[in-house]
Amino acid sequence: STHRNHLLKSPFVAHPKTGNICVPILDIANCDKFDPDGVPNLKDLAEEINTSPVAEQKDDAMDVSETDKPNKKQKIEAYQRTSLKPYIDGFEKKFLKGLYKTIREGFKKISIENQEKAAMVGDW
Repeated sequence: STHRNHLLKSPFVAHPKTGNICVPILDIANCDKFDPDGVPNLKDLAEEINTSPVAEQKDDAMDVSETDKPNKKQKIEAYQRTSLKPYIDGFEKKFLKGLYKTIREGFKKISIENQEKAAMVGDW
């Protein structure tokens, strides 16, 4: 549909009829090449998770050894074994990382302002 009121507006929600997942367009410069029919859907994601080598495990993560740290284990989340992985990784890298940085900077600024006010009135 080309009607804006029909578009899904939240990332990673499933369309109620098709099961297609709403994913962010990661390459804005080439957004005209984005294929909405090529996005992951619920059926495919379930199949990818169920056919992964750790489908028998009870939890949603598996332990794997990191190549550069053979003695340490890292958790691999279920989504990381699916076609949703590049979209989630891209969303974190291109949107959430910057958002977190902005929030941290805002908290630092508020903290500094509050410390300056407290110093002016002697309220420690």
